Amino acid sequence: MDGTEILYVIFDEFSDSEVEAIAQLFENSDGCKKTYTEDKENLLKIRTMNFSKWSVKFEESYEAPEDDEDDIWSGDINSEDMIFNGDLLEFKTWLNKNKQTIIDTFNLSGDKLKKLDSIII
Repeated sequence: MDGTEILYVIFDEFSDSEVEAIAQLFENSDGCKKTYTEDKENLLKIRTMNFSKWSVKFEESYEAPEDDEDDIWSGDINSEDMIFNGDLLEFKTWLNKNKQTIIDTFNLSGDKLKKLDSIII
């Protein structure tokens, strides 16, 4: 399982399909250097959480606004993509180190806890 697949397991099985909770998990952790970019031409918001040997990128794609021409971000979100880049072993080490935070953030127990264990091994 690669890093992006791990992110989507967290998204699909732990976070009730909410990207923001996952982004906050990385953003609020030690060693994270966040960059934020708005691509107004393509209506993209890009947040990248950089760690020493890996990073996670969150891209939100927006539809053009219908009613509020002054706020280009008022359109519906088309997609929210997560992309992993870097050293998979270091990422898994980070997941293991932050296991309790992940459990608490997503209120994991039972089968979901077993799934987390299978990811970080």
